[in-house]
Amino acid sequence: LDTIKFTRRMLLANIARIFDPAGFLIPLILQSKILMRESWCGSITGWDETLPEEQSKRWIEFLSSLLQLKNVTFPRSLWPDEEVVGLPSLVVFSDGAASAFGAAAYIRWELSRGGYWTRLIMAKGKIAPKGLISIPRLELNGAVLGNRVRNFLKKERNLKFSKVYQLVDSSTVL
Repeated sequence: LDTIKFTRRMLLANIARIFDPAGFLIPLILQSKILMRESWCGSITGWDETLPEEQSKRWIEFLSSLLQLKNVTFPRSLWPDEEVVGLPSLVVFSDGAASAFGAAAYIRWELSRGGYWTRLIMAKGKIAPKGLISIPRLELNGAVLGNRVRNFLKKERNLKFSKVYQLVDSSTVL
């Protein structure tokens, strides 16, 4: 990797190769988008110009972390192997920060032997706009994204939910 000349065109092509429709890799995808945005903050203006050494090192670290995903698997079943009680709950978490905002949706089954079984259904995330936006506004954007995820799952999944929870950590959003 030390001999490769990193350009924006090459990096964008590598980012676009990540196929993640359910959003399980959102933290990595957001990191790549933030790195891509930072590449535009320097003196380099073209798509085919080599990035500065510091940015290239950060991209090497990022691409190396992608290689570690080779053995990662995600179970996709939304039903536990054990006996359950009633219908599942849908729990949607959302949050916002200075660099990004997002939402994650989980299914939660109550088990007949006691306890709960939970699985991530999907997640969505976006980087924050480049212009200065307040944290409460980004928290609100996260809540809106969480609401869209909730509505999508209620409409498109063939599941009925006993309860739907949408959780936020911002009193402004509440």
